[in-house]
Amino acid sequence: MVSGLGGAKRKWLFPTAVAVLGLALALVLALPAPAMGQQAKAVAIVFRDADPDLLVLENPVYALGLNKRNGAIEYIKEKASGTISTGSHRQSLWAAELPGQQIPEITGAEFQAGLPDLFRYAWSEDAKTLTLTYTSAENSPLSLDVTVEIRPSAGPYFDLRITVQNRTSGVIRALRFPNRLRFDAEDIAEALIPDNPGMILGPGFFTEQVAPPPGAPEGPEAPAYRRWWASYPPAFASQMAVKTEGGNFALYSLRGADKFWPVDMGWDRDPLNDAEVLLDYRFPLMLAPSATWTSPTVRVRVSQDFNETTLAYRGDNGIDTYPSAAAKLGAKFDALRRAPYLHMDPVLLNRPFRDWPQLFSTLPSPALIIPANYWPGGFHGLHPDVLPPDPAHGTTAELRAAIKAARDRGMLVMPMVLPNWWHENSPTLNNLPSPLAPRDVAMIEPDGRPAYAFWGLGDKEDWGYFVSAYHPFVRQRVQRLMQELITDLNSDLIFEDVIGAVKIGFDLNRAGPGAEPATDWLEHMREYKDANLVTEKGYDILTEFTVGFLGSAYVERRGSDDNIDGKYGAGNWRWFPLAGLLAHDKVLTYQYWADDAVNKHTLSWDLAFGFMLNQTLIDRSMLGPDAEPLDGPWLPVVADFQAHVAARYAGERMTAFSELPGGATRTTFETVTVLRNSDPARPYVSGLHTLAPQGVLATSASGDLVAGIFTAYNGAPLSPGEHYLIEERGAEAINVRQPMGADSDLQLNPLSGWQEGAALAVTVYAADGRTINISPATVSGGKVSFRYRRVMAGRSVAHYTFRPASQPVPPAPNQSIIRFKMGQRAYSVDGSSASMDVTPLIKDSRTFLPIRYVAEPLNATIGWDAGEGKITVSLGDRLVELWLGKGFARVGGLERPIDAANQAIAPLVVPPGRTMLPLRFVAEALDCKVDWNAAVQEITVSC
Repeated sequence: MVSGLGGAKRKWLFPTAVAVLGLALALVLALPAPAMGQQAKAVAIVFRDADPDLLVLENPVYALGLNKRNGAIEYIKEKASGTISTGSHRQSLWAAELPGQQIPEITGAEFQAGLPDLFRYAWSEDAKTLTLTYTSAENSPLSLDVTVEIRPSAGPYFDLRITVQNRTSGVIRALRFPNRLRFDAEDIAEALIPDNPGMILGPGFFTEQVAPPPGAPEGPEAPAYRRWWASYPPAFASQMAVKTEGGNFALYSLRGADKFWPVDMGWDRDPLNDAEVLLDYRFPLMLAPSATWTSPTVRVRVSQDFNETTLAYRGDNGIDTYPSAAAKLGAKFDALRRAPYLHMDPVLLNRPFRDWPQLFSTLPSPALIIPANYWPGGFHGLHPDVLPPDPAHGTTAELRAAIKAARDRGMLVMPMVLPNWWHENSPTLNNLPSPLAPRDVAMIEPDGRPAYAFWGLGDKEDWGYFVSAYHPFVRQRVQRLMQELITDLNSDLIFEDVIGAVKIGFDLNRAGPGAEPATDWLEHMREYKDANLVTEKGYDILTEFTVGFLGSAYVERRGSDDNIDGKYGAGNWRWFPLAGLLAHDKVLTYQYWADDAVNKHTLSWDLAFGFMLNQTLIDRSMLGPDAEPLDGPWLPVVADFQAHVAARYAGERMTAFSELPGGATRTTFETVTVLRNSDPARPYVSGLHTLAPQGVLATSASGDLVAGIFTAYNGAPLSPGEHYLIEERGAEAINVRQPMGADSDLQLNPLSGWQEGAALAVTVYAADGRTINISPATVSGGKVSFRYRRVMAGRSVAHYTFRPASQPVPPAPNQSIIRFKMGQRAYSVDGSSASMDVTPLIKDSRTFLPIRYVAEPLNATIGWDAGEGKITVSLGDRLVELWLGKGFARVGGLERPIDAANQAIAPLVVPPGRTMLPLRFVAEALDCKVDWNAAVQEITVSC
């Protein structure tokens, strides 16, 4: 035991903490567990207190200097490079805030060795712990007793922990610990802030002076430098990190098995020294007189870069032990990882629920459908009363039928709700059981007011209460809401807006925890984890029991660099995937629906940062600025890149992120690496490929995937413009997709078994899997060359498949082939013979026949209305209506001519009373393909 000023022989062992500070003895500490994957070895931990002013603690990586009079940090050094921090602000290791009291702040600097308010230190060799004690004298106005414990490790970090006993008459509202570490502004190279997904601030953020904001006071009080401030949650993690000329530094708090505490943190200018920047780390409290509080362990890391400290945070806080997204989602994971998120607002769609099934038949599947704004009461709704829905959109039964139709097509459905904010005009709040009033179920702020807040949209404000899930009535009502979503609507997932994007504070509701942070909504999400919950934005704690996060800082700022420049300064910031490194394998991440403008920038950014792809479905009549219409070109791009590229690494661990020369970034996942060209003006060359400005390149470790946005591919230039290409290479075939880009010549590398001169078959497929064309190709000059055409035989091309010519072309899935011959009653269905009671009829060069011979093999339904002379044919969600003698029809409710070139083409009746319909029109309206072989007078219908 080494002690100062008669320090008590106290020792305390952190449950998980390990910290290094330096000691008056040369000690050799051999720990069994290696740090950061290195082999365990003996590490010298040195303590020195011979200096009259300093306590020095060091290991081979770093040195820490403490003020011998009061324990304040004097410096933190990385021994290989220099000084990182110049110590504690105002010579204080900690600071307690007591707003409204006679002494509003009490700091460690007010305790001194030899004074009545006494500071002491002691080193316990047994516990490998340095203990600093701050003891107030009897009747002292300071009236705090504080203990700080510091423990060393064999790795590049040390741990701090503080215990405070409040002997004042006031409430301690916050504790800064460590208190405002100082950094020389000119020495800061960059700093990592833990927004979702994460951002690096460059040196200009800390050194550039900025003009005061509009309306700011003139004179010395006007701000001269930028500042950053956030709370965790909703910041994604409690980590702050900085790279300086003296070395790398990071700190964060650890969560014990039963201990979570929020943190406020930020960067600000030192008001006492304009040349220095302060790192603020503050625990909010409600510590009453006579109460005692012990902080979480604060871990300080030295010498490690942002990748290393972020991955260390993941391990130190147990995130790596949480179940994966695949494990949480079970059988739903495979479809969900391939499904783009499609936001469905009936107002933006301009379609009631009853029209959704027909719309679903035109959308890619699988897809994740998110119904929103279906509730009564406008955009923010009369929550928690979301059902029955707004009658302007339809009934509950119609919404339920629409959801069933989506699920029948292999889609997944995730309705949106806002369970923790209840509208003041909601039926639930207006009919509370006596004697309850809204205040009784609301969260109560520390100042005693209910949490009454509004949501604005344009000039409309919706007011309501954030409610306390501690209250029994709230729990009961939320249980009923969840039952409606899970059982009545048969939801696959549920999106709970807001919960993951708001600060965790204190709730003084009588049912609440009082002085403990209000974690009631965290517990709600844990309770309903089997419902596959997704929350807005999200943070690290939620990765244990949610399956997804929806939203990020990228979309909050509308994807506009100009907006971010206004906050941080042009050239002073860049993105960093802190959230991805921490949790990409634990949750699926999506952008918020408000980013309705799909473009190259957002697509490549999402791919690089591991986000799933999305599009808001908007009817062309409802378009706003920059919105992408439902029938625009981006939906096929989003669908293809999600199903064939992003799906490859959805739910995989992100292992590294690096910035490359020339403005590119590289993100490494378990099986896929994504390279993104961040430059908006210049292309980027990577091997044989040239990425377009803001283009992207995704490649698999096995070599079976190459995808991205290119201007040159495999060493050959493409046609003018940008080409969105996906090449998937299997054991015996190559698939190539180009959902956007002009026709172009392409060169592919042959598969290993394809020799020079090998004969290949090139099959061109439509989106439904049906064959458009088959043509030959040859391996020549070590390449397979062909021309990719976006449209062939009047049909949109989905992809090309290359396989050896000797291999048979597999049939399209679930495809029926019906063959008719002119002048014959015999016909065939999938090779089986059948017979009609009439022969096909040619009239005005158009073929007519009784449509039931096409409809019945497809399980389509035929209807007849004798009064109107109307024939209806329905297949799935497709409905075709025709009238005898009339040259028009209705398809999906829209009127169309049967033959625009000949209005005389109309349904007719022939003996013995058979109704004959124009074959090609009806078959194509049912999404079938009709081919005519003149040589053998045969019609083939493929459905």
